[in-house]
Amino acid sequence: MAQASRSKPGDETQPVRSSSAAPTSPLRRLRHAVWLNVQVWIPDLLAPHLRRRLVQYWGRESRNGTTWSIPLPAECFRCGKKQNLQAIRLKRQLRGFDSPVGLLFTAGIGALVTLALGIFFSTYVWYVASLLFLVVGVGLTWSRSWVDDVELSISTCPDHAAEVEFPELVLYERDLYLFAPTEQLAEAARKELDAQRRRDKRFVHDEPPPAPAVEREPAARRSEGLAPPREPTSRQPPSREPLPPIPLDDPDAEPPAH
Repeated sequence: MAQASRSKPGDETQPVRSSSAAPTSPLRRLRHAVWLNVQVWIPDLLAPHLRRRLVQYWGRESRNGTTWSIPLPAECFRCGKKQNLQAIRLKRQLRGFDSPVGLLFTAGIGALVTLALGIFFSTYVWYVASLLFLVVGVGLTWSRSWVDDVELSISTCPDHAAEVEFPELVLYERDLYLFAPTEQLAEAARKELDAQRRRDKRFVHDEPPPAPAVEREPAARRSEGLAPPREPTSRQPPSREPLPPIPLDDPDAEPPAH
């Protein structure tokens, strides 16, 4: 269950309540969490409205040990107001998975093949093997998972303080994927991350890599008015003129007089 603490302006230590942002039914909650993880694992499945609300936090910049610290922009998470805000801190545990797509895909292929063999040979052994493939695939995926703590700071105006809940999160391959409540808040969070990464001289995903440096003429040579050095050219062998033909003796010619 997510832990929440509400703070007055200038004070962020006053505990208030515990809250949980989850569907009413545990089965629906599990189904929703599984489908959200699958959409992050396979980006082509991610719905457009979720993509616009997505903010990706890198582990090397927001993770300390097993704890994530995520400060959202100082604006109301619902209406975007920036005055008279209350800061609320939420905390929860989140399970992450490392490269689950390959394991589950292999297990699914094995289950389908053994299921087809069971249908063809009409024997229950292949059905049991198909089920074992699925169980082993899910078990290996779960064994490669881990649990991290996520501490999130979110701001709200007095009108929407009662609606504060934990945003949807997915922990995948050492990165944290946060789905902000609104597209406006997601855009503001991405801008803050890009600005921070520029200050830290990290690569920003929406900018091309820097162009390679071009060698220029030294300043001292330009100030002295010297000509730029010539580039070395390949040395060609000296050309030679063809020799005149050697005269041959003519048998019909008269011998010289003595």
